[in-house]
Amino acid sequence: MKRLLTVFCLFSSLYMYAQETNLWTNIRHSSYTLNNEIHIRSEIFPLVDSITRFYYSQGENWLSQELISVNDLTYDAIIPVNPDDIVLCRYRTSIGNGFDDLDDIIPGLPDSLVVMMSGYILNDSFPPAMNELAMVAEDDVGDIADGFPEYLDITAQYFSHSESRFYTAISNNSISFPTGPILGPYNVYASLIINPETVLIDSVFYAMVYGQIPVVLTPGLYRFAGLSIDAISRIGNIEHHIDQNNLIMSCFKEDLTTDPYFGEWPNTTNSLLFVPLTMQISLSMESEFVDIGQPAMMVIDQYIVEPFENILPGLFDIEIEDLITVTTINLTYYDTNGNFPLISEVVLDNESVYQFQPQSLDFTEPVNFSTLFSEQWSNGVIRFSDNGYEMVEYLIYSNIDDQIISPNINAYITVYPNPFNPSKESNYLKIELKNLERSPDSYLDIFDIKGRLIYKWGEETTNGSTDEYFWNGRDLQGRVVGSGVYFIRYRDDHTKQFLQNKLLIIK
Repeated sequence: MKRLLTVFCLFSSLYMYAQETNLWTNIRHSSYTLNNEIHIRSEIFPLVDSITRFYYSQGENWLSQELISVNDLTYDAIIPVNPDDIVLCRYRTSIGNGFDDLDDIIPGLPDSLVVMMSGYILNDSFPPAMNELAMVAEDDVGDIADGFPEYLDITAQYFSHSESRFYTAISNNSISFPTGPILGPYNVYASLIINPETVLIDSVFYAMVYGQIPVVLTPGLYRFAGLSIDAISRIGNIEHHIDQNNLIMSCFKEDLTTDPYFGEWPNTTNSLLFVPLTMQISLSMESEFVDIGQPAMMVIDQYIVEPFENILPGLFDIEIEDLITVTTINLTYYDTNGNFPLISEVVLDNESVYQFQPQSLDFTEPVNFSTLFSEQWSNGVIRFSDNGYEMVEYLIYSNIDDQIISPNINAYITVYPNPFNPSKESNYLKIELKNLERSPDSYLDIFDIKGRLIYKWGEETTNGSTDEYFWNGRDLQGRVVGSGVYFIRYRDDHTKQFLQNKLLIIK
């Protein structure tokens, strides 16, 4: 027991360090691309001697996908998807432990630590299919001492969770999991589950145990405050199922986390330490470890992309500032689906391209973007896309008087009613230009959220003779436009003024 707790303490300490570095942060996704791929992106902390892998599932096997470096910390996984199905995603990081002498404590102990997001099972049925369980690690075949049977030799381990259960699986070098004869020796297969934030305080750990010792032990969920009989308490039931060389076990989360010795749950890291082991126990209750699997920290979390109908993002509050030698552009990006942009750039004079940088990475909220450049330019187009092929575009101009915010701070566009319902023939939208210095070189247009021209007024209407305009909600072909976000844009090439207002159409 003392040697086992020493291992747990060492790995718990390493785990707490790994958690403080936030191994995978700001997980986010794009929309579906033209060929039904989706980008999953995150920042990955570069721990020494570590390897991070990405996995995804759409209800079948967990598949691995290459992580592509975007910059020093940001990595992208591009995965093929069916847009009608839920996508489950997770990360797994293997970290060298640096404890070269652990083999002296427990022979065959792996020389690395796994920190990974637990696999997620959408339903609570038992038994789950093996391909629903997330593989934690494989274990060497034949790494047990001579004289012990093959069915105590662990070859792989798995861990997943659902809303109400924890699931584990142990694979062995056999096709059976015998528990032993009535008079022993008894074989015990256990999935140890530990709250790493309390084990250092009270040395209590838990296990889903599959074994059969008359009077003493039956399959169940146990608390261990030691290895003596009076230090072991059965606190709940488990379900168990043997599928060829796989032993699948499951317990209810509540049975584990409400035990008075378990500690607060969720804990601050929302994580558990998991390690499988096999033991033989003699009739006199003397125990001997046979094999121990990969110590692993399971982050009880999941990243799920629900099916969605894509709505292109909107760009708001665009501001251009000329700082003599440098021009800066700031804007607000908002995506109804929470998608991050695959394209976020400004193209100057149809040549130079500068990338926008986000100020935050939570795309469920509006995100401020900015860019800067020092070259001379006359015009440009801001381009954003959350799927890589449909663009939201915004035209800009270079002179100090051409800023999105007009030099006349009292100038603005009013739109009424807003929202506007054009379904009835008698309905008209009123657009009024306020306090503008008008010229014959002015234009008033309506664009949709994809940057496509929907409607425009002719020169005889926009030559400065009127400040009021009416629109019946039809496009240039006379068709009633659909519901959504639209933009009323005014541009005057003589006075160098540019104004915009947002319109919501509902039917």
